[in-house]
Amino acid sequence: MSGKKIAVIPGDGIGPEVIDAAVQVLKAVCSDLYFQNFEAGYECLKKNGYAITGDMTAEISKFDAVLFGANTTPPDLRNYKGYKSPILTLRRDLGLFANIRPVKSIFKNTGLDLLIFRENTEDLYVQREFMRGGEAVAEKIITEKSSRRIAELAYKQARANRRKKMTIVHKANVLKLTDGLFRNACRDVASGYPEITTEDRLVDSFCCQLVVDPGMFDCILTMNLYGDIISDLAAGIGDGLGFAPSCNLGDDIALFEPVHGSAPDLAGQNRANPIAAVLSAAMMLEYLELTEQARIIQSAVAGTLKKGFTRTFDMGGDGRTGDMTLEILKQIDIIVKENVIYGR
Repeated sequence: MSGKKIAVIPGDGIGPEVIDAAVQVLKAVCSDLYFQNFEAGYECLKKNGYAITGDMTAEISKFDAVLFGANTTPPDLRNYKGYKSPILTLRRDLGLFANIRPVKSIFKNTGLDLLIFRENTEDLYVQREFMRGGEAVAEKIITEKSSRRIAELAYKQARANRRKKMTIVHKANVLKLTDGLFRNACRDVASGYPEITTEDRLVDSFCCQLVVDPGMFDCILTMNLYGDIISDLAAGIGDGLGFAPSCNLGDDIALFEPVHGSAPDLAGQNRANPIAAVLSAAMMLEYLELTEQARIIQSAVAGTLKKGFTRTFDMGGDGRTGDMTLEILKQIDIIVKENVIYGR
C-alpha cells in the first residue's frame, strides 16, 4: 500500500486529455494513490485572472509528486501583465533543479537510448529581461553551486543505471564565463566518476552529430536552454514528442510531465497521443519506489505498440486518445492476469 498523494495539474490544450489517460492508467496499477486536481495555465488565467498563485504552489508542495499536463502561453501577453508561467513557477518555487528526459525508441525501435540531464533553474530562463534604450537585454545566470548540483545528480544516476559515457554540452568558446563555468564545474565532478567516460562538445556541432549518429551518445549533461532544445531534437530523432516523458526533480518533491506542449490546434479532438503522459506517470511511480507498478505500465505501452491495433495521428493512424488509453489498460489487465511482460 502506498497512500501517496499526487497533485494533478491538467493544464491547457491537450493536457487534460493526456493527463486523464495517465491517471486512468495509474489507477489501474495502484488503487491507493490519492489524486487532487489543481487549476493552472492559460485557461485558468482567462477564467480567474491568474495562471498560478503562491498559495497554490505552497499547497502543492505538501504532496508527494506532481503530474503536469501542458501550458499554453497567452498569445496576447501584453494584455496579461504580471503573467507567470505555471511550469517555470513550479520549477522555481518547488526547487526542481534537475530536468531528466529519457529518450528511448520503443515505437520505431531504432535502438536510440539517451538520458538527458538539464539544469532547470538558471540560464536565460531566470526571465531577467529589460529594455536599455533601443536594446532588449536578457541576463544569463550560471552559478557554480547549481552546475555542480546537476552534475552530481547526473553522474550518480548514470552510475546507478550503468551508463558508460557522459557528454557535457556547452558553448564555452564564445560564452567563456557562463558556459565556461558550467563546463569546468561538470568536469570537476566528473573526476570523481572515473568509470564513466566524459567528453564535452560545443552545442552547435553536438546537434549536428546527434542527428548524423545518435548512437555515439549515452548521457547528456547541459544547461537549461540547450537542454530544452536538445531534448526536443532527440525526441524528433526518436519516436517523436508523443512518446517523450520527463521528470523535474527536487530534494523533496518531483514533477512529471510529457515533453510535448499543449498543441491547442488538437485540443478537444481526442487525437493526442497519451503515451508521453503515461510514461511520465511510470517515471513518477519509479520515483515513489513503486517499481513493480511502473514496470507494468512500461510493459503495457510496449505491448500496445507491438500489437499495433491502435495508432494515433502522429504515428500515421487515425486512432483516438481514448482508443490508445483503452488498449494500454487492456494490456495492463493481460500483464496482471497472465504475467506477460513486453520489453521496452
